[in-house]
Amino acid sequence: MTEFKELPKVIGMKQTLKQLETGCVIKVVLAEDTDEPLKEKIIKACGTADVPVITCRSKQALGKESGIERDAAVVALLK
Repeated sequence: MTEFKELPKVIGMKQTLKQLETGCVIKVVLAEDTDEPLKEKIIKACGTADVPVITCRSKQALGKESGIERDAAVVALLK
C-alpha cells in the first residue's frame, strides 16, 4: 500500500466522517475486525459521498500500515 506513504490521510472514525463531508476523501480503508455498527456507519457515509471502501485484515495491521503504534479501525486517504 504505497498510497499510505504518498497521500495525506486521516486516521479514526470521527476524522474520516468529517473529511467525507468535505469531499476531500479519495478512498477509505476499513479494518475487517471493526465493530459492525461502526462499519455500517462508515460504509453508509462512503456510499453517500461516492467514495470507495477497501478492507484491511485487522485494526492492528491498519494501524501499523498507517505508521501509528495503535490499532486503527478506519483510515481515509485524502486528495
